[in-house]
Amino acid sequence: MDMPKFDNNYAQACARGDAPFCSDACPFGLDVRDLIGKLARGSFSAAYKSYRQAVVFPALVSRLCDRRCERVCPRGAVDRAVNLLELERAAVSLSDNHAPVSYNLPSKPQQVAVIGGGPCGLAFALRLSAKNYQVTVYEQSAEPGGSFLRLLDAPAVRAEIAVQSAASSYVVQTGRQIRSLDEISWDAVFIATGASGADFGCAADGDRAIHAGNRAGVFLGGQLTGCDILEAIRDGAMAAVDVEKYLKLGSNNFAPELKRVTRLPQPEPFPAQPPVRPADGCGYTREQAQAEAARCLKCDCDRCYQACDFLQYHRKYPQQLVSAVDFGLRLDVVEPNTNNRMVNACSDCGLCRAVCPYALDSGHQLLLARHQMFEQGQISDAYHDFLLRDMQHALSESCFLAQPAPEGSTRYAFFPGCQLSASDPQYTSEAYRLLLRNAPDSGLLLACCGAPAYWAGDAQLRQRSERQLLAAWQELGQPVLVLACPSCGKQLSRFLPQIPWVNLWSLLKELPQPATDGKFALADPCSAKEDASWRADLSAVLRRMKIDYLPLAEPEARAGCCGYGGDIEGALPQLKEQIADKRISSSPLPYLCYCANCRDIYAARGKQAWHVLDLLLGRKQPPPPADLSARRRNREQVRVDLLRQVWGIDIQPPAAENAHIRLLIDAALRARLDEERLTEDDLRCVLAFAEQSGLWLDGEDGLRIAHLEIGAITVWLEYYAREQGFEISNVYRHRMTIEEPGREVKRQTKRLPHYVRS
Repeated sequence: MDMPKFDNNYAQACARGDAPFCSDACPFGLDVRDLIGKLARGSFSAAYKSYRQAVVFPALVSRLCDRRCERVCPRGAVDRAVNLLELERAAVSLSDNHAPVSYNLPSKPQQVAVIGGGPCGLAFALRLSAKNYQVTVYEQSAEPGGSFLRLLDAPAVRAEIAVQSAASSYVVQTGRQIRSLDEISWDAVFIATGASGADFGCAADGDRAIHAGNRAGVFLGGQLTGCDILEAIRDGAMAAVDVEKYLKLGSNNFAPELKRVTRLPQPEPFPAQPPVRPADGCGYTREQAQAEAARCLKCDCDRCYQACDFLQYHRKYPQQLVSAVDFGLRLDVVEPNTNNRMVNACSDCGLCRAVCPYALDSGHQLLLARHQMFEQGQISDAYHDFLLRDMQHALSESCFLAQPAPEGSTRYAFFPGCQLSASDPQYTSEAYRLLLRNAPDSGLLLACCGAPAYWAGDAQLRQRSERQLLAAWQELGQPVLVLACPSCGKQLSRFLPQIPWVNLWSLLKELPQPATDGKFALADPCSAKEDASWRADLSAVLRRMKIDYLPLAEPEARAGCCGYGGDIEGALPQLKEQIADKRISSSPLPYLCYCANCRDIYAARGKQAWHVLDLLLGRKQPPPPADLSARRRNREQVRVDLLRQVWGIDIQPPAAENAHIRLLIDAALRARLDEERLTEDDLRCVLAFAEQSGLWLDGEDGLRIAHLEIGAITVWLEYYAREQGFEISNVYRHRMTIEEPGREVKRQTKRLPHYVRS
């Protein structure tokens, strides 16, 4: 199955940045977020400029506004809508500077006629004359103003028109009734004669989207074309844009400025906040306006950002993420590896898709980008080196096993995944015994689903592991796999859909279970959101056990990653630590997990974390998490134990490489090994090479310093040769290759060799 490419258009469906509901309802499309932000910080003159830019005549519009914005304010359903009208009036009354902006632009020779000096015509004239076009307004009455004068007191109208026209050079001819367009001179004409005005026969068949009439250079708008007074002002300002395009292009062949309807979802639940009320007959004071502005939710879509640790860490929304990733994928830039580490630090947990109202999946897109980077040779081998070598171990002869049911045909095959056995061999062996009680026709398949190769972007290695798994499944007679790991279910559904599977709990929920005391927080793994049956079937088991629990995430689709998924630790360990610490602080209750990785990561940070299998095993305390070295041995041991106990096949566990080398490691250094993602086997390889080749550096008091390339990394040891073994004093690693005489060891390639079952 070929992987699709990263889609650099996927974020176009993102609603982030769409107009808030108030702006969408406003006939002017007022940028309320911008206005509110300026008012909240006390920048009243700046707020006034923003308001004027949208409404043209702020002192008049703030008196005519019919509060359409407030009717759609989400606060109205909780307490009271933000008082936007009073805030608009505060922007006007509390601004220290009402002077319009004057632009020093060259004079344009084109003559533009405006027929009608009402709100629409004046808005048009102001906007176009500001670009220094030769604009003449023809008004049949004694003064301009039109509907303004019928609705508001004349002195206020005259004063506002004078203020807003101070920086404009348009000419107004009053008492001039135009009966034919031929009696005036124009390169373009805008007809704004009002609701019952003349259209001079130009309206029929015109393109309303760009205000164009049926005659070249003729445009119409405002109440003449069905707008109310507020819409007419906005229409005049927009028509000025269309007429300027016509004057520049000489034709109407251009795209209209269409309003985009908001796609924002309703905001998440928010607390009530009492409104700020101005005194009767008075507007807001500065302090009151700032306080009321602070009530605004500034509606926008940030659901993925608020839910996703990755997006918060990198401070990016989907649109920004697309730009960064697309740049990193280009091969024609100076630094093609830009954002490489970022792309390799997403767990693909699916939380962004689960919370997005449009189901945008940034995590999946990042994994696709990771595959492209791998194909282009851009991913550092060291990022995923450890987990790929761990996958290699799980698929090796020492761990891989495909056994039919101990009795009869094989209807099911238990597939615990590679990490359950590594966490604790009893998890796998006891779960298999429980399964045999309910389904004695169950075989066993110990392997890896291939997720590490998928996370590393290595499609070829992933396909090789899938072929190995598919061959073993077919050899067992194509049974239904019984999965203990939701990540395996996600991986199989994605790449091996021909293999049917069920979760372990669906077959255990009918068995009698021991009652358990205590109260827990159920920590769903992020991969369980792919299939609701995981939570549902496990809940049935917990009910039979009379376990009192509260879900950590409700619904489970909102379950976050524990920090393991996607192998983000290799690229950005600090993000992994941040995610894990955030998860364990989500509840004071002990955690109940059904993913071994989640359980071990939480327990390693001191959180009391149980696997459900701990309770089924009757344990009084959860076991400490196994370190990386023990996890390798556990995985090998479970194969030996089950072959002996279930099938009566007695084999010896394979001897570890260089097992004769005895290591002396204190507890602090053993913890350091896990931080460096190294195992005791790695240390033995370094020691064996150094002692056999004599290639080491001598330090003080018998200290020896040696190094060796293992996989894609170079491992360094500081140690002492003691009679009882090798005392390790320090260990560290890096990605550098050290070339020196006498070393024949070659760096392994990205596509690590692994056991392919014959």
